[in-house]
Amino acid sequence: MRYIQRISSHDTNSFRGRDGLTFSRFMNGHYMGSSEFEWGTFGYALASIRENQMQLRQFSITSNNKKIEFWAICAEDDFPRLMEVFPALADGSRQTHERTDIDAHFRGEVRDGMADSWLVVDRHIHGRDTESPAIFFTKSRKMAARFYCEYMRTKILGDIEKTFDIRMFDQVRIPGYDQIGKVSGILENDAYVIKFQNKKTIRVALADIWPVSQFPSSDLHAANLLK
Repeated sequence: MRYIQRISSHDTNSFRGRDGLTFSRFMNGHYMGSSEFEWGTFGYALASIRENQMQLRQFSITSNNKKIEFWAICAEDDFPRLMEVFPALADGSRQTHERTDIDAHFRGEVRDGMADSWLVVDRHIHGRDTESPAIFFTKSRKMAARFYCEYMRTKILGDIEKTFDIRMFDQVRIPGYDQIGKVSGILENDAYVIKFQNKKTIRVALADIWPVSQFPSSDLHAANLLK
């Protein structure tokens, strides 16, 4: 794990991007300064996650007397690899092609705009490799929820332009708001949803909401991130 892309959360109430259902609408990849991170590497790495079986894992790392919770979305076989190198990433002893700033979080030197998520792109520098997924990890609970929901949406629907069949009074998850609500009105491309948390009604794109019944019940941990 030498090539690690830095990522920052992109917080917005509009959970739908101009190019459809994509990871990019809630994350910003940092400029890394090396050609290895250009020529489509970021996009290839994200595409590889959509096209493989991934797991959501929660873990904690202690370094410099500071404990931080992380979430990883990766293939089952890649999680032990991540755990093997993470202590060295946390203390800054792991040599990477460009800085990751992971060690700065453990030193308490967090600055505005600093990365809170990362993508291991080693396998995608030389082009598209759909059989070898990238590894995503984050210290942001909200980012983990958004990223995993986007991954599961594309796996269930099979097409990033499709939407779920939403009906009146359905209970739905609203990933962009990390909340659950009930549908109170349906327009051509949007829906009105009453949020259970504060009883306020919001207008949300149909593409951005999930029927609670469609969320994979086998992954309770991921579902709980959105409660």
